[in-house]
Amino acid sequence: MKRFLLAGILGLTVLIAQKQPQPKSQKEVEAINAMFTAQDPDARIKAADFLMTQFADTEFKTLAMFLTAESYERKGDFEKMTVWCEKTMEADPKNYSCMLMLAGGIAKRRPRERSRSE
Repeated sequence: MKRFLLAGILGLTVLIAQKQPQPKSQKEVEAINAMFTAQDPDARIKAADFLMTQFADTEFKTLAMFLTAESYERKGDFEKMTVWCEKTMEADPKNYSCMLMLAGGIAKRRPRERSRSE
């Protein structure tokens, strides 16, 4: 029990010690908020693209790429989801959320591909 508690405290300490992304201007904050408050996948993709193009040096770029991948997953567009997950993982090789998203997408596609070939 003490080991688990100690491991939890150490893990939390590492998370707290990691530098959190910071916006550089109020306009960047507004672009980030627009990305998070988008009502549908298309609006989120558009807002994420705006953030990445207008604020090329944003510390939220990896997050914007991930949210773009997630939006394409919601739309059922496996190919574009895959492209954006790969871009996200190039920027952040430890982005386990994208790894899981890809695994889920592959698992969902396989049954359909098998039934087409039969």
